[in-house]
Amino acid sequence: MRIIGVIISIYRDANTVIEIAELAELCKSIGIQIHDHMTQKLIKTDPKHYLGSGKIQEVKNLVIFTKSEIVIVNDRLSSTQKKNLEKLLCVQVMDRNEVILQIFRKNACSSESKCQVELASLQYELPKLIGKNDNLSRTGGGIGTVGPGETELEYNRRTIQKRISVLKSKLKEIEAEHQRNRKNRLESSLPIISIVGYTSAGKSTLLKNISGDENILVSPDLFSTLSPSVRRIKFACGLAAVVSDTVGFVNRLPLELIESFKSTLQEVKDSDIIVKVIDLSSTCTAMHIRTIDSILGELNAQEIPQIIIFNKVDVSEQFKIDDYKLLYPKALFTSAADPFNKSEILQFIQDSLIEKGIIKNNAVEVLSSEEWKFSKFIGNIGICEKKSIEEKVYFKMLSKESQYKKIIKSLEV
Repeated sequence: MRIIGVIISIYRDANTVIEIAELAELCKSIGIQIHDHMTQKLIKTDPKHYLGSGKIQEVKNLVIFTKSEIVIVNDRLSSTQKKNLEKLLCVQVMDRNEVILQIFRKNACSSESKCQVELASLQYELPKLIGKNDNLSRTGGGIGTVGPGETELEYNRRTIQKRISVLKSKLKEIEAEHQRNRKNRLESSLPIISIVGYTSAGKSTLLKNISGDENILVSPDLFSTLSPSVRRIKFACGLAAVVSDTVGFVNRLPLELIESFKSTLQEVKDSDIIVKVIDLSSTCTAMHIRTIDSILGELNAQEIPQIIIFNKVDVSEQFKIDDYKLLYPKALFTSAADPFNKSEILQFIQDSLIEKGIIKNNAVEVLSSEEWKFSKFIGNIGICEKKSIEEKVYFKMLSKESQYKKIIKSLEV
């Protein structure tokens, strides 16, 4: 059974309408059906009630009219604002960050993602304990306490801080394992590719298609991928690469989530190239692109070479496809769900790796009697040409420069 709710927001510009529509979709994924919304033009939020007092009365009337059980705020609320709104509106109030955190909690399956989401939630809640009501000011003096005892507020803060410390320690251990895996991938000298994009843009679908792994979870649910999926792929020439699918992005992603998922998002920073997957069928395509670029900036990953794949062209308007082809002439426009597009997608990524200088064409000369030294690399490199002349074998190969140097060094032994 769905909960009926309304959204309230400060109206800043035309993007506010898009944000409200997106927030309504986010709410739907946690069982909240948005029936209406209300906005107010303000330079800044009211420190006590978020909106002006007159507008709050209008919101209360809207809550009664729609029989809403919850009010969703399209911003981050202070503990004071939330407490005052709930008192005036007589219904539960949630802000945008709480909605996103609840979606993450719902979809966290691995022990790592559960720790990451719990850590983000506690870090979000901790500042809100400051200034809580008088019920948290009772002292607990008695046996085992010092002096008058600690207040309930102090106890709650200490408990949360202790749990945060435990979660950080657990994640540090998991991160150490990730670092070992990343080190192994870097030492393999294979191209490392990261797939990023807005939630539900089709990132997992793309990885499933190009890797051929049917076990990769593909779901229409928002944020269905919270743990990175890493797969090995092969291009037509034989060149191997490592591809990772990361957690989906969303507009105004809570900083606590970015911080707690930093180890997961580290996959992006270690990549040779970033593949940005964009849902062309969305009504918010331009905003999705801006959000992705903004988050990559926050991760200090904006300098890594990037390419764009516009996905879901099979369900997009032709005029929109034409417009975006003019704006992004070097992008690929495709449907990642169609297995017949696998070759096209792989060729696009390979061509981009060459164009950006990540992989290069090199020539290798090997004595026929020592071809076995070269053959152990064949599973990782691309062979463009092979010919034998007298007692020598000549190869034209595709690989990263580090891989080429490994091969030359091996042949010299």
